[in-house]
Amino acid sequence: MMTGRSPIIGDLVEEYRDSVRPKRGRLRAALWFAVQLASLARPWMWGLLLGVILGGFNLLSTAVAPLAEDTPPAVLALGVTVLACWVWSGFAAERRARRFRDAIVAGAVVAVLSTGVFSAANFARKMVFLDTIQHRSDWHGLLVRFQRSGSNDLRAFVIEEHWQGLPGGILFSIAAGAICGGLGGAYSMWRREQPSRMNVT
Repeated sequence: MMTGRSPIIGDLVEEYRDSVRPKRGRLRAALWFAVQLASLARPWMWGLLLGVILGGFNLLSTAVAPLAEDTPPAVLALGVTVLACWVWSGFAAERRARRFRDAIVAGAVVAVLSTGVFSAANFARKMVFLDTIQHRSDWHGLLVRFQRSGSNDLRAFVIEEHWQGLPGGILFSIAAGAICGGLGGAYSMWRREQPSRMNVT
């Protein structure tokens, strides 16, 4: 039984074999083929995958070195990687459907799902490793707020803060994801117009 994607993949294989590999060589052609296949994945798949990878890495790194500090270069690299993935999702969506609206929606979907899964993993991290990670220097501000709150239960306070910050985090991820998706979609549209511009000149 042929699915809707089977002819597309068949076309990619044919283009890879007949055109791309002879011109680009084996390594660059393999990279091209991998990018083309990746662009066929749905936004929700990328969102879940990204969230699982980030959340799993966060849990694993805490288990290995619970008191290790998050250095500014590491945080910056993580942020750039996440934003690049959101931009890529918009690029792939516009390239696949040739609708700019799809790029914005794809960016928002990937951002919300990846942020949501990562947030869930981060919540689990706090609950499992709370007794240890509360001694990290980047928890100083939270501990100050805890002492000022008059609460006697740090775990309950952490849970309350996590849930209070969740709505704002979701709204921010929707907006940021839509913007990143739009940037990716705009770049896809720009690339598609380049051959026609070259032919005119």
